[in-house]
Amino acid sequence: MDIGSSINKYFLESITQVLQQASLFISQILFEPKEMPDFFKKVYLIFVGIGGSVMAIIVLVNLVQYMFDVSNDQTQATVWEIITKTFKASCMIVVAPVLLTLIVGQVVYPLGTYLFSTIAKDLATSTGNYIKTIGPLFDVTNSFVLLLMISFITLAIVCFFFKMCIYHADLVLLEILSVWAAISMCANDNNYMGVWWREVISQITTILVQTLLMAGVTTILASKFEWYNFMLLIGFCCLLIKGPSVLHSM
Repeated sequence: MDIGSSINKYFLESITQVLQQASLFISQILFEPKEMPDFFKKVYLIFVGIGGSVMAIIVLVNLVQYMFDVSNDQTQATVWEIITKTFKASCMIVVAPVLLTLIVGQVVYPLGTYLFSTIAKDLATSTGNYIKTIGPLFDVTNSFVLLLMISFITLAIVCFFFKMCIYHADLVLLEILSVWAAISMCANDNNYMGVWWREVISQITTILVQTLLMAGVTTILASKFEWYNFMLLIGFCCLLIKGPSVLHSM
């Protein structure tokens, strides 16, 4: 009995099973639109209640400051500006989470589903077949090299899955924190709304780019072997693991 072949076969079957389950999770649950969990709904409502009180305090402080400035002939603001800021903040408390939900549910999720429409449950089989068609370097007689290559692709896909879980959690937090971002519009020097929108755009862009990379990997695995495509496959897998450098500055 060849112990080395048995060990390689065991690891190969284990890694293939991980790859199969990861692709199944991605194709079935990753881009399914769901409502915010009940716990976070309660937290959001608590934030709305507390935030309303905080916003009222900020408005009162601004009005008192305005009256002091008027009495000293130093005012540069008007009551209309205070009312406008308050109205905008009140609207954004409702509009910001609704816009985020629409963008994610009507743009990001459908696009992700479209990009993954060709993903099959037998992704592990497609991966094995693609690698074996490369040549004798990755055939069954050289099972250790085959094992390394499948492990590398599996690692990239598993990293993609965990990263997408993190991005979805970030979107939930952004939806909850939209209350405080909206309230900050009442303040003169601490408007957080711009930062909030930048984070929303960054998360959505990251999800779309990572999804595009993953779609590129699955497309290459379903195609015939070419050295250029093989080079792209390795590059896409590396980017799935470490993240594209262009996204680090966003």
